[in-house]
Amino acid sequence: MAYDPQTVHQASRQIEHSVRQLTGGLIRGLQISSDQDRVIMTGATDLYYHKQLATRAAMDALDGRQFNNEIVVSRQVN
Repeated sequence: MAYDPQTVHQASRQIEHSVRQLTGGLIRGLQISSDQDRVIMTGATDLYYHKQLATRAAMDALDGRQFNNEIVVSRQVN
């Protein structure tokens, strides 16, 4: 399969939309970066459960690419 930057960008946007929708926007600073081989998701959240939801949301759009969920789980102090 040939590398198509437009397709990769669209897939990243779809993953970001799915993650935001499933987590209710609870991932702070959510960013999705990808290329033809892998997807990397970064951001921060208060609960590990939100990180799990983000992984679940991303899995459907990976199309066989490797996935790294680098979302940091830490309590935000007000």
